[in-house]
Amino acid sequence: MTLELEYEFLIKPDINPELSHYVLEFSGMAMTWDDELGEDIRVATMRGHRIDLALARHDGVVIKDLFESLYPDILEFELTAFHEDTCWLTEPGPKGDPVECKCLVYIDELIVNPEFRRKGIGTGMMKRMTEVVDLEDCLVGLKAFPLSNEYGRKRSPEELQRLRAFYHKLGFVHAGKHFYEKDGNKCYAPRKRREPPAKKPA
Repeated sequence: MTLELEYEFLIKPDINPELSHYVLEFSGMAMTWDDELGEDIRVATMRGHRIDLALARHDGVVIKDLFESLYPDILEFELTAFHEDTCWLTEPGPKGDPVECKCLVYIDELIVNPEFRRKGIGTGMMKRMTEVVDLEDCLVGLKAFPLSNEYGRKRSPEELQRLRAFYHKLGFVHAGKHFYEKDGNKCYAPRKRREPPAKKPA
């Protein structure tokens, strides 16, 4: 039986007025109807930030300072994946030159309830995110480390490998430590927009 899902996403400027010009917060969830409870239940959640690096640099904002005021993992990602305070898209430009990314989309968390895993819901959440968040010339980053409600619990090698395999399947590449990255232009929605329209049969 196919699981019927409804996705909801919300995008809003950062609550800090000094950051709101450069930073958008996004959050999403996947819901399904539970016949026994007679109500919708949440089966997955996602949250993250979209940071306009080009505009921040244009305005003279120090990128490291900007990241320090956000989610801690974003700064750690910058220290791991950026080179000389600059991020580069994973694919070269038309002439083979490296392309500087204009923005960073950092996924703070993607959680699928355990009883609903291995049903394509995580992939569905990522796909829907690419449809609502502007990923044009963005680097997409995340930390492939399983979340846990038990503080300090050691993650098993199997958990880590399963999560890394999931992101690798989605086209993410290792950026150092537990971090992974992907050229936003290669994500589902931007890629679809670039495809030529299908020819209608004669």
